[in-house]
Amino acid sequence: MTASVKASDKQVHAYYVAHQDQYPPTRDVEEILVGKNKQALAHTIYMKVKGGADFAKLAKQYSQDPGSKNVGGKYTAKKGQDVPEFDAAVFSSAKTGTLLAPVETKQYGWFVIKLLADAKPTPEASVAETIRAQLEQQDRNQEMTDWVTKITKTYCNGGKIKYQVGYQPTPDPCTSLATATNTTATSTSG
Repeated sequence: MTASVKASDKQVHAYYVAHQDQYPPTRDVEEILVGKNKQALAHTIYMKVKGGADFAKLAKQYSQDPGSKNVGGKYTAKKGQDVPEFDAAVFSSAKTGTLLAPVETKQYGWFVIKLLADAKPTPEASVAETIRAQLEQQDRNQEMTDWVTKITKTYCNGGKIKYQVGYQPTPDPCTSLATATNTTATSTSG
């Protein structure tokens, strides 16, 4: 019944544009999680990087972040997905290439962060299939609801349904359908 439901590229694009807030920007950074109560070490690492030391080597040596440590501190931050202090620093207006002053976060402690690229929106292509699946599921659900309503109307019109005494459902689906139809008819004609 719903096999023919397909979302077009145009519908996917329109949804993406209308729901940009659901697809936050990302920014490539290098980061070293120094840890809690380690402001002095964070400052030392910051000064080493500022003096020309290799960020990747320092990340492998000092970072407590297992996800980025072994890749030289490289990390793609997604706005709204990290702790607030980290998020605010990474998505500040600071220019690409900037080595930020050490950033303290309540949850993880101190970070040393270098901005590798400008913030960029989530590409439509990377979320298009998810959007397409969502739109198609919504359309399938609507098609099924419309079909059930149509079938219900067909059976309810003309008194085709007869219930055995004592077995009439409460509320009667035909009564609720008639009420909904009258309400809809009244609201659209006014």
